[in-house]
Amino acid sequence: MKNWKAILLALVVADFTAFSIWAFASLGWNETWAAAFASPVNTQIGLDLGFAVLFGLVFLWRDAKANAINPVPFVLLSLCLGSIGLMAYGVRRLWAPASGVARGRLQGAGA
Repeated sequence: MKNWKAILLALVVADFTAFSIWAFASLGWNETWAAAFASPVNTQIGLDLGFAVLFGLVFLWRDAKANAINPVPFVLLSLCLGSIGLMAYGVRRLWAPASGVARGRLQGAGA
């Protein structure tokens, strides 16, 4: 089974996405954001996760460009849905091999 890592990550993404939809649906959009800033601890957790996603986006952008993948859909998904976009990019990277340009560059680097 060649892509077992991609399948496992895809299952995690699907489960987490379903959980996120349920969580937002149970409180609603306004209440969810109100809860995020209800206390200094909640605000700190939200900011920490925001910084982590931004750090992940820098990695995603550079990695996508190095592998001839369009990063824009994954960046937009991450800005709207947080880590779901980053995990979706991980599935994309694990599922499909690097492009010929990127593969040639990697092979040429070792020579």
